[in-house]
Amino acid sequence: MKNKCNSSKRSCKNSTGSTLYKKYFDTVVVIESLFRTVIEFPPFPPVEIEFTKSGSGFFIDKYGLIISATHIVRDNSIFDEENNQYLLPEEIHVAVYNVNDTGKNKTFQAEFIGFDGAGDVAVLRIKSGLYNQNFFFCFNS
Repeated sequence: MKNKCNSSKRSCKNSTGSTLYKKYFDTVVVIESLFRTVIEFPPFPPVEIEFTKSGSGFFIDKYGLIISATHIVRDNSIFDEENNQYLLPEEIHVAVYNVNDTGKNKTFQAEFIGFDGAGDVAVLRIKSGLYNQNFFFCFNS
């Protein structure tokens, strides 16, 4: 039996890891989230801190939706009492390789759409300028 990934149906049944890698390498993105906050430790003066988190994700549709890990785009160690939530990044940058099969790499700004609190899954979206990028979505038919 021949292993292949049918792109018209996005079926990955019987595909090997190397087959999927070759076909969908350019669906994988690198994500960098920039966080800024003020930490208070009385009686010391407040200190402004800035830090980044980075990781990977992948496109799930041609309009720029990306699946990633929540811990890359949300910091569970710092609770923002003013907004009653854990710290979210001020900026999210996504590095895309082989943009629309041009062979060029480009970095885009992305927005945080939401997350699954039970799992470590977050959804991001490229804000603009990227359409028809290859994407990865498999189901068994």
